[in-house]
Amino acid sequence: MPVGRVYLKNFRNFTEADLNFSYKNTIVLGKNGSGKTSLIEALNLLLSGKSLRTSDLKECIKDVKNGFQLYLEGKANKEDLKIKSEKLRNKRITIQRKIGNSPVKKENVPMGQLILAQDLRMLEGEPDIRRNFFNSNMFHVEQNSLVSHNLYKKSLVQRNMSLKRKSSKEELNIWTEKLIEEGEVLAQKQRSFFEKVKGVIIELRSEADKNKELYFLENLNVSFQKGWPDSTSLRDAYSNLIVRDRALGYSSAGPHRFDIRFGIGNKLAKSILSRGQQKLLILLIFFRLEEIIIENHREGVIYLIDDLTAELDDVNLPYALKEIKKLKSQSIVTVISGKNIAKSSPLFKEFKQINL
Repeated sequence: MPVGRVYLKNFRNFTEADLNFSYKNTIVLGKNGSGKTSLIEALNLLLSGKSLRTSDLKECIKDVKNGFQLYLEGKANKEDLKIKSEKLRNKRITIQRKIGNSPVKKENVPMGQLILAQDLRMLEGEPDIRRNFFNSNMFHVEQNSLVSHNLYKKSLVQRNMSLKRKSSKEELNIWTEKLIEEGEVLAQKQRSFFEKVKGVIIELRSEADKNKELYFLENLNVSFQKGWPDSTSLRDAYSNLIVRDRALGYSSAGPHRFDIRFGIGNKLAKSILSRGQQKLLILLIFFRLEEIIIENHREGVIYLIDDLTAELDDVNLPYALKEIKKLKSQSIVTVISGKNIAKSSPLFKEFKQINL
């Protein structure tokens, strides 16, 4: 398994914990405030180098302690995987990743497929939720897409600064040209990954034809809005919007403004599907991307799903658990204890359970 043992010291509300995850599917149970989300946060931090709740990692240090330590043991490509992280109050975080005896970068460890409550509101939520979902998966599938994204963002920052400073036409043109150059490359990678997402939607629609439980997805579709009018080039879009952009002080069009829309027939899915159906659909999209990610990210995937029972009703929860069991990848799922979990779904008994 990608994750075998996890050790936490002085992280959030954990003084010290040493947990065994040497199972394909694990349910972590605990009351509110017991540290379920903090555990998911620690795993994500080890794998990706980022907290899911803060950009200031001092906030992750327990009480008045001087720092936190995190440690993970597991497997990657059948070799031993070890990741160690330490953060002191007066120092930057350090993360050491090794496969076998060789140091590796975060791009070379298993991908943490993080699924939080806000992700399950992707259909009805703000575009940023859909963009985060799209980008985090695209970066592991489309070669060099993260590099392209970062280069584009740097040029975008510079152009926006020029707009805010009301720089000369000549200076603004320099950054506009750079933004167009980087933007066209990024847009190609976005379109390529969208076609893969579209393939997942076609697959789900095909499943709905054969599975009565997914009847509500029979007319499922997805569309891509590239961030500027379809009828114009990126260059023409910036030219047409220059007066507006100068007034706003930022670039109002480009690949950073893309969006994806999910529909049922000719209507938005969020206006047709129930809350439970929406959330199940989003989970299924995450799960159906597994094969695509594994094909392009040989180190594999681990699903980190927080507070599943709070987001799914009694009708859709059993189906979601069946789908988790079908995954080739390891999964760690947190749920609130205090509820009769076994009564909610007997499938919970088939998962390894850890109580916090």
